[in-house]
Amino acid sequence: LKEEQKIIATLNRQQISRVLYYKPVKSTDRRLHALVLTALDTGLRVNELRTLRRSDVDLDNLLLKVVGKGNKHRLVPMSIELRKCLYRYLSRHELDRVFAAHHGGKLGDRNLLRDFKALCLKLGIAGVRCSFHTLRHTFAVEYLRAGGNVLYLQRILGHTTLEMTNRYTRSLGIDDLKAVHSGLSLLSR
Repeated sequence: LKEEQKIIATLNRQQISRVLYYKPVKSTDRRLHALVLTALDTGLRVNELRTLRRSDVDLDNLLLKVVGKGNKHRLVPMSIELRKCLYRYLSRHELDRVFAAHHGGKLGDRNLLRDFKALCLKLGIAGVRCSFHTLRHTFAVEYLRAGGNVLYLQRILGHTTLEMTNRYTRSLGIDDLKAVHSGLSLLSR
């Protein structure tokens, strides 16, 4: 039997904009916001974000050194905008972990997810699952919509097979396909 292919809903442009322009007040809100922006900009897994250390952040070369699944190391590029955000955030604390709990240890999964769901509620984000994997999926789909190469995306996400990365292409809609087709059509040239 063929398995039904699920299409994971991603944040739309309006929801992404709400996240980007959110102005946190408390230190825990600033930490969560910086973590969410990092996820949206790089597509890192939640555990990769939780274990990220200060020494893994290369602001000069716009790179994050990540230890992914299976203890595999990879370099992930970041934008100049994320660099600004991380620079401001890191200047506020001296802890070894980038996104540390108050005592300097690793953030708890459940608490982090609870806080992210509360942020989604506060920002009026509905109709999409509020999880860190949704942020990873949103990054991948937006990367492809912007014309990114699926092979580069595979490296950024840390997937060992292209089949895994291709799952993200299922979220591309007919409008995305029409836009690409109109730009690549032989008759349109």
